[in-house]
Amino acid sequence: MEAALKSKNFPEALQLALQDGLGSDPESVLKVVSKTKDETEIAKCVMSVTDPDSQDILMRLLYKFLSENQSSSTCLKWHQALSKHAGVGCIMRALADRTLAMTV
Repeated sequence: MEAALKSKNFPEALQLALQDGLGSDPESVLKVVSKTKDETEIAKCVMSVTDPDSQDILMRLLYKFLSENQSSSTCLKWHQALSKHAGVGCIMRALADRTLAMTV
């Protein structure tokens, strides 16, 4: 993932950060989120996440980062792009699933 970040291949870095599903390291995802500030790049990253489970995990992590006030303005841009791509269902699943909230 670090090599993809250094080469500014943010979509690949995001895919690598999310590849372990629920076992994904939040810090790895935060690195990608915080380094990707351009809305065009954010949209490319979000569009690269095609698996609904990965979209849900990314949304849960975005809420976690927002709750901890980590890169809030960037997280809100990501939230907007992911909501547009994955739909409202992604938001509802992220907020409603209390069992996963304890693991992320």
